[in-house]
Amino acid sequence: MTDKRAGIILIAAFILIAGCSTLTTIVHDVERVGQAQDAVDDRFPEADGLITDTVTGFEWRVGPNSNTDWMTASLWVENLDGEGWKMPSKENLLGLHQAGISWNYYGPFYTEGQAVWSDSTSPHGANAWLYDFMIETGTMANTGESRGNRAFAVRTGG
Repeated sequence: MTDKRAGIILIAAFILIAGCSTLTTIVHDVERVGQAQDAVDDRFPEADGLITDTVTGFEWRVGPNSNTDWMTASLWVENLDGEGWKMPSKENLLGLHQAGISWNYYGPFYTEGQAVWSDSTSPHGANAWLYDFMIETGTMANTGESRGNRAFAVRTGG
């Protein structure tokens, strides 16, 4: 009878310790995510729709939260008030991803879309490069494709 009781106590202690370990891991993961989101928010303050990257000095605008083909994205950027606005380059979009912007947390770049058009087009303009924040990769896509695609604008701050 004592062996059974000791075994049950040992199993209960193991479950308690394992449960605490799992809970601690979850708490640490939540804290890490919160810190990453805070870092994004600190790096990219937003005021009146203007997002400033405190590391690179770039200024950003997020386009309409609707399906956007490449031409519509390009026209939206061209018609922004102020000088120097352009569609982001591949490097600009990769830089956002490296800074922590993702489909899981867009921070001030919030959009319901998953991909953002770049200024890079194929020689005949039928395709353009976009960065897909959901699958975390860039790809060439038909410029007429709009589903899930959005427009950002960037300029050198000054």
